[in-house]
Amino acid sequence: MGSVMFLCLLMLSSICFGNSSDKIIDMECQSAVGVIGQTTHITCSFKTSGDFNITIHTLLLKKGDEACFVFPPNKRVIINPRFKVAVQNKPSLLLSNTSVSDEGEYKYTVITDRGVVQDITFGFTVTAKFNIPVISSVPEEIKNSQKADLYCSSSGGYPAGTIHWFDHTGTNWTSSSTLVRTEGEDKLLLLSSKLSFTNIDVNWIPFKCVVLNSKGMVEEESMFHMKMEGGIPDDSPSNFQTVNVAAAAVVIGSLIVGLLLMLLLCRRRARQHFPVAITDSEQGSNNKRINRSKTDTKATEDLRDFQRKNHLHCELNI
Repeated sequence: MGSVMFLCLLMLSSICFGNSSDKIIDMECQSAVGVIGQTTHITCSFKTSGDFNITIHTLLLKKGDEACFVFPPNKRVIINPRFKVAVQNKPSLLLSNTSVSDEGEYKYTVITDRGVVQDITFGFTVTAKFNIPVISSVPEEIKNSQKADLYCSSSGGYPAGTIHWFDHTGTNWTSSSTLVRTEGEDKLLLLSSKLSFTNIDVNWIPFKCVVLNSKGMVEEESMFHMKMEGGIPDDSPSNFQTVNVAAAAVVIGSLIVGLLLMLLLCRRRARQHFPVAITDSEQGSNNKRINRSKTDTKATEDLRDFQRKNHLHCELNI
C-alpha cells in the first residue's frame, strides 16, 4: 500500500514539474552486463534540447512492477540496498555484488527541475566464467580395447555452456557424450559430461575436455592422461611424443655446440692470417727510435774520422 501511495505521489510531482518548464529533456540507458560477485555500472545520460544545468529531484527504478531503488530514500518503499547513485546529480547507477537474480528488464523514471523522464527501459544480463574442468575415468586404470567411461565437470558458470571432447589427433568425440546441466541455489550452473567407450584405444590418448560458454567461445580446458593397466605401450602416441621431444632437444643442443665451435675456429684463423695493426702512436714511437739510432751512428763515424786525421790515439768509448 505504501508503495502505491509513493508512486501516486511521484506521478503528481512529475505532472507539476512537467508543466513548470518549457524545456524538454530525455534520457538514454545502455543495456548493462554484470559479472557475478562484482559491481556493475548502469550507464544513463540526459539528452536535452539546449545547453543548461539539470538538477535531479527524484529517481525511481523498477523491475517489473516492483520498485527496487528510490532516491532520496523513502521509508514506505522497500529498496535493494545494493543499488546506489554512481555520481551525484547524475542518473547513472551502481549495483554491487551482482547476482543472477538481478537479470531482467528495468524501467527508470527521473524527476528533474527541467522536466520528467518516465519509464526509460533497459536490459540487464549477467555472466560468470566456468571453472577449470576436472576429468576422471572409470575404471581408474584402463585396459586397452576394453570398456571405459570418461567424466568431465565444470562449475560456477552462467549462462548455460557446453562441453566438448577431443583426442590427441583433434578428433571431436562430443557426439558420443552426454551432458547434464545442474542449477545451484545461487543459480550458477554445473556442467557434467560423460564420454563412454565400449572398446577404448590407447592410440587416442590423451583426451582433452573443453568448456565453451553460451556464445560458443572457449573458457577453460584440461588434458587427461589416463592410467593404463600395465603401462602405456612403447608404440603409443604418448611415448612417441616423449621420444620426439627428447630427440629434438638433443639435436638442438648439438647444433648450438657446433655453431659455438665454428665461431671459435673462425676467430683463431682470422688472427693467424691478419697481423695485429699498429696504432699511429706506436708507429710514431718506432720512427723516433730509428732516427735517434741513425744520428748516434753518424756522430760516432765522424769522431773516428777526426781522430785519424789528427793522429789521435785516445781510446773512444761510446
